[in-house]
Amino acid sequence: MKASRERLLIVLAVSVLLLAVVFIRMSAVTERNRRAAVERLKNSDVIQRYRQMHSVENEGTPGASIESAGDLSNESQSAADARKERIAAFARAFERVDALDNNENLRKIEDISSEKSWLGEEWADEVAVPLEQLVEQVHDLIREIRSLAELGGPACELDLSNGAISMSPALSRLRQMTRLLAYDACVRGKECNYSEAIGDILASLKLADIVRDQPTLFSQLTAMSIEAVSCGTAELALPEAGLPSDLASKLTQCTGGADLRGKFADSLLGDCLMALEAFEKVPEGLTCEQLTGGRSSVMIDLALRLYGSRFARPWLNMDEEAYVDTIQRIAEIARHPYYETLPLMHDMEQVAEGLSLTKPMSLWMLNIMIPSYTRSIESQAHFEAALDLMRIGISVEQYRASTGSYPATLDAIASSIGGTVPVDPFTGQPYRYQPSSASFLLYSVGPNLTDDGGTVDRRAGDIVWRGQEKEKD
Repeated sequence: MKASRERLLIVLAVSVLLLAVVFIRMSAVTERNRRAAVERLKNSDVIQRYRQMHSVENEGTPGASIESAGDLSNESQSAADARKERIAAFARAFERVDALDNNENLRKIEDISSEKSWLGEEWADEVAVPLEQLVEQVHDLIREIRSLAELGGPACELDLSNGAISMSPALSRLRQMTRLLAYDACVRGKECNYSEAIGDILASLKLADIVRDQPTLFSQLTAMSIEAVSCGTAELALPEAGLPSDLASKLTQCTGGADLRGKFADSLLGDCLMALEAFEKVPEGLTCEQLTGGRSSVMIDLALRLYGSRFARPWLNMDEEAYVDTIQRIAEIARHPYYETLPLMHDMEQVAEGLSLTKPMSLWMLNIMIPSYTRSIESQAHFEAALDLMRIGISVEQYRASTGSYPATLDAIASSIGGTVPVDPFTGQPYRYQPSSASFLLYSVGPNLTDDGGTVDRRAGDIVWRGQEKEKD
């Protein structure tokens, strides 16, 4: 009997020792894999560009969140000084924008905009008087905004360790700057001063570029809203009869869709870097309220406390690795046109749903974020199409002004937009183009992937250039 107990104790001791060895080995392997995944993220081009800029700007600053890359050269110090000067210049302009909050004409325009379709013809008629008065009042500010847009960004500080929320006030003011540029363009277009109108439109597109250079999804969505205003302004302010060739070429050489998709994909990596903070906080005692931004739960707090313990560290490591790898895969998918991306994103939804309960953070975060990313990729495609249609539409109008008739096919205007006519990002097929003797219809089939004959439905219908659209009954 005594011998049996001794053998049992030996077996138990050996088992505990083996489990300890397995646990230590598992901890080491999963930690190595986690670190490798995080390093791949941090070594990506977009994060390296951000880190280099951030370390240069924060050299010598106590508490800088990212370590300095070393001694600054005269060139890098000069670049840092130039960035700080641009940020300071935008800050001064932001103060002038804020001072317009009590402007009576601006309030009238905003009140009318809440009732009428913004940048529509009916809206333009309603706001004509206060619009002209406002533009006269902010003439100097408009010039300042255009100069800043030409100067380039950054428009504000961005610290990924503090999240995209740090940019929110600046992005709001940049949207207001875009509206002011749109107001000025509408007035100048009415005066047939198309050179000034195009200057305003190009400035707003450059503001969008400045915003897109910041690697966060919030920035990309803001840039999309700025681009939407720019395209709407072009439709309202510029003549259908065509522009002088030098002015038309300025708009038709706008940034193409591939560059926009690349910056959008980069923003997912920036967001991923910010999201890693949640994983890092789990061992420190992350609570449900911190994780969800408001909701509290005793049971979830207890589960998080257990998950953050040393005994659960291998599973937390695998969880973080799975999250980083999945987001990097999504970022690569987002670099492709929408018609290629859509089925791949559906596959990623299946991947997220298939994550085991041993990866609870990834399971929870990805099942929320992937549908959101899919909608954002759709929005990206929408504004990519809108910019393409603006470039193509202006080229078609310019062709008619030069020849007296609309081109039979879009191939005739390819040389004016870089040699190749872009395709519809929703289908991979040419944009729909229907010329007649007196007008033309140009549109994308939009996110419903159905050719509605140029019918506009803001939720899912065709995306149509200029005034040929037909509202659904």
